[in-house]
Amino acid sequence: MLNNTYAFEKPQTIGARFHGSEEMAEGPANPRSRLTPRESQVVQLLAEGKTSKEVGVELGISVKTAETHRANIMRKLGLHSVGELVRYAIRNKIIEA
Repeated sequence: MLNNTYAFEKPQTIGARFHGSEEMAEGPANPRSRLTPRESQVVQLLAEGKTSKEVGVELGISVKTAETHRANIMRKLGLHSVGELVRYAIRNKIIEA
């Protein structure tokens, strides 16, 4: 049974509240605005086909940090593969097809 506090909320808001984040339900209009500037750099490099090691070298960060950025990006954008990340980058004009 729903708590009265949430009785008039949209179902996706209730689900997001259950998972601990209202941003998951509503989020900013532009998903790219959820990314930090560094994460945006990592998106571009990964979408260009660079490995985590190459991203690390180019940005002066460790491979582990590059992999952590990649995992955070995928989680924030709801992506499940690098292919989806590439499609996201093309659609959002981060890279050209």
